[in-house]
Amino acid sequence: GIDFIVSAVDLSNLYFQIPVFKVSVFLKSDEMEMIRKAMDQMQVSSYVQSSKINKFENNSFRQYFSKENFLICTESD
Repeated sequence: GIDFIVSAVDLSNLYFQIPVFKVSVFLKSDEMEMIRKAMDQMQVSSYVQSSKINKFENNSFRQYFSKENFLICTESD
């Protein structure tokens, strides 16, 4: 997937569900630092989110795929 957008074109009139960084045409060191800090923050958030998702997925998996929800036939017809 796409984590964020870096653009020299103003995209503020458009809606994105990911962060958009507007930079100058010749990327400056302070702009790179701003993006780097945001990326560090995203990695932490991503890790926290994924651990919550994994916990949810494990619970859902157990709920829907437990032995009680299936009929197991051992003899063929």
